Amino acid sequence: MTVSTIGVFAHANAGKTSLTEGLLYHSGVIQTLGRVDFGNTVTDDLAVEQERGITVRSSYVSFDINDRKIQLLDTPGHIDFSSEVDRAVSVLDGAILVISGVDGIQPQTMAVWKMLRDRKVPTIFFINKLDRPGSSIDNTLKDIKKHLTTNVFLVNRYDSKSDKFTAELNQEDLVDVLSTVDDSITERFLNNEAILLSDIIAKLKKASKLGQVYPVLTGSALNDKGITELMQAIPSFIPEYDVHTNEKGIFSGLVYMVKYEQNKWQSYIKILAGGLELNQSISYKNEESIKIKQLIKVDKSKSTLVQSAKAGELVILPSIYLPVGKVIGDSMTEKSSTNYVTPLFTVDIKATDMKKLADALDVLNKEDPYLNLSYNALSKVFSIDLIGELQGEIILRYLKDRFNIQDVSLSETSIIYKETPVKSAKGIASYKSCSLVEISVEPLERGSGLHFVSECSTDSLSLKYQKQAERLLMKHYTQFSLNGWSLTDAKIAITGGKCDSIDSLPLHYNIAVPIAFFRALSKAETRLLEPEMSFELFCDQKKIPTVIKGLSKYSVASFVETKLQQACVSGTAPLSVSKDFPRMFMQLLGGAFSFYQHEVGYVNIHNSTQKKRLVPYIQPTQEELFVASQQGSMMQLDKGLNGSRGKPKTPRRNNSIKKREAMLIRKGLLPKPHLRTRE
Repeated sequence: MTVSTIGVFAHANAGKTSLTEGLLYHSGVIQTLGRVDFGNTVTDDLAVEQERGITVRSSYVSFDINDRKIQLLDTPGHIDFSSEVDRAVSVLDGAILVISGVDGIQPQTMAVWKMLRDRKVPTIFFINKLDRPGSSIDNTLKDIKKHLTTNVFLVNRYDSKSDKFTAELNQEDLVDVLSTVDDSITERFLNNEAILLSDIIAKLKKASKLGQVYPVLTGSALNDKGITELMQAIPSFIPEYDVHTNEKGIFSGLVYMVKYEQNKWQSYIKILAGGLELNQSISYKNEESIKIKQLIKVDKSKSTLVQSAKAGELVILPSIYLPVGKVIGDSMTEKSSTNYVTPLFTVDIKATDMKKLADALDVLNKEDPYLNLSYNALSKVFSIDLIGELQGEIILRYLKDRFNIQDVSLSETSIIYKETPVKSAKGIASYKSCSLVEISVEPLERGSGLHFVSECSTDSLSLKYQKQAERLLMKHYTQFSLNGWSLTDAKIAITGGKCDSIDSLPLHYNIAVPIAFFRALSKAETRLLEPEMSFELFCDQKKIPTVIKGLSKYSVASFVETKLQQACVSGTAPLSVSKDFPRMFMQLLGGAFSFYQHEVGYVNIHNSTQKKRLVPYIQPTQEELFVASQQGSMMQLDKGLNGSRGKPKTPRRNNSIKKREAMLIRKGLLPKPHLRTRE
C-alpha cells in the first residue's frame, strides 16, 4: 500500500475541520459526522478547542482511499497558531486548501499559500460554504487568481439550489492552464492538431502532482456536499510518497511535532528514508543514539503499537523527547531555515510557585520553540513571545488546565521591535597582546535581514577563530542590540584580526568579539523598527463612512472595495496603531464585522520614544561587568592595541560598579571571585 501525508489548511471559520470530519466519515473512520459548533469533532479534542470552536493544535488521523493510506494533518486556521501550520507543512506530500465561497481569500489563506509554494507542495483548492447566501464560485476563482495563482482549473461546480454537481472540464480552459508548464501542448493547439481531452487531463494530473497546476473542487463540507468528489480527486492530483527511492538505506526522519501528555513526551516523526523497527538504535547529536522501545502509528483515529514502519509514514516515539525541526538518523542536517512565523508581541508571566511555572513554560517552549522563553534573573520574570493576543489567552488556559497553576497572570502585551544600524562603523578589541578582532557594521535596505561575511585574511586571523567569531555574532550577540531588541537589515563583517598559534585561546575571542561588535554598533547607532500590518475589515456597506472616519483619526489611508458581495476596507498601518483597531471597530460597529491583519514587513517606529528591553544577561556595552562574567581580567582587555590608537577608555571600578557586581554574584549571573581566572 502506498502512503501520502496531506494537510488540511484554511483561514479560521472557512470550514476546514468540517471537511476533515467529512473525509473521516466517507472513509469509514467515524460512523456519524461531528460538528464544530457541537464540540464533538474527532480532531479538535482539547477542551479549549471544543469550547471556542477553533483548532489550536495540529491533529493526526489516517484513512484509506483504495490502495493508498492517507495520513491527514488537521491544522489551526487562526493566524495566532501559524507555528503549528509551519511544522505541519514541513512533512507534507500534498495539501487541501479550503477557501470560503463567501469570504474568499483571507490573510491566513495567503500566509499558508506562501508556505506551500515555497516548499512546492502539490495542492487542491476546495471552495466551501456554497450553501451560504452571497457565496460564489466564479468570484472566489477570481480572488484565487488575483491573490494566489492563475494556474488553477475548475474540476466541478456545485449548485446548492439544484443540489447537483456538474463537470467543469472545458478543453480550451484546460489547455490554457497546461500551456504555462507544457510548451508542446500549446504548439499542438496553435497548429490545430487534434488533442484528446483524456491526454490533457493526464498531463494535468502529472503537473498537479509536481505542484505546477492546481485543481479546484467545490461543495459544502457542513452539509456533506463535495466530499466524495474530493476523495476521488486526491489520488489523481496528490502524489504518494516515493517509498521505492527512500525505503532502502540508513534511517533518517524529521521531528515535526512534540507533545507532553500524562507526564510523558511524545515525539512525532516522518520517516524520510529507511525504516524503523523495535529495538533499533538511531543516531542523534553526533555520537549519541536512542533505542526504540515502543513505536506507535495512528490507525484511523486510534494510536496503535506496531513492530515497524517504512519510509513516508508518520510515527510516534513515546517517552522520548526530540527537538522540533531536527533531522535524526543518517542525515543530521537541519530542515529549511526559512522563517515563516513572526512573533509580534512579548508578555511577562508570573505565578506564586515560580518553580512550577518554570517547568510548565519549559514544556510549552519545547512544544513551540517560537515562544522564545526567557527568564530575567534581575526582575525575576519569565517572558514569552506571541504571534497574537489570542495565543496568550490559550497559553494562560494551558497553564491552568494542563499544569494546574491557578494563580498565573500575564502582563499586557508589548510590541517586539527590531533595531537597524543608522550608519557604517567599525569596532576593534583585543584580549592579551596576541588576540585581536575588528568588526564592521553596515546598514542594509529594509527587509534585507542579517548578513555575515568575513573580509579578513586567514593569515591574520585563523579560520578556527573566524568561525568562532561567526558563531558568537550570529547565534548570540546579534539576538540583542543596543536597546535590547534583535538586529536586522545589517551586514556584519570581520574586517581584521590577529592571533597566535600558541598563546591565543577561545576565551580571548569570547571577550574580544562581542566587545568589538558592540563598540561598532555604538558608533553606528541604531534606529528602532516596528511591524507593519496589512489589515482587512469586512462590514455592512452602510457603515463604510463611519469606518473611514475612525481610521482617519489614526492618519491611516484605506482602500474600499466590494469583495464577494461584502464591503471590504483594507490598508496598512504600524502595529502600534493597528493593535487598537479591533477595540475601535467594536465601538463603532457593535460587533457586526470581521477584522484580520498580518505582518508584511518592518517600518520606522511610529512613536519616536526610545523603547528599551531589559535583557536577561550582561551586555558587552558594560565592559567591566561583561569581562568579569566571562571570567576574564580587565587588565588584559585591549592590551594588544598599538599604543592608545583606537583604545577606548577603561572605566574605573567605582563603588556603584562594585555594588552592582556584588548583586550579580549573589544572583548567580557572575562567578564568585575565587572562581575567576587571574592572568
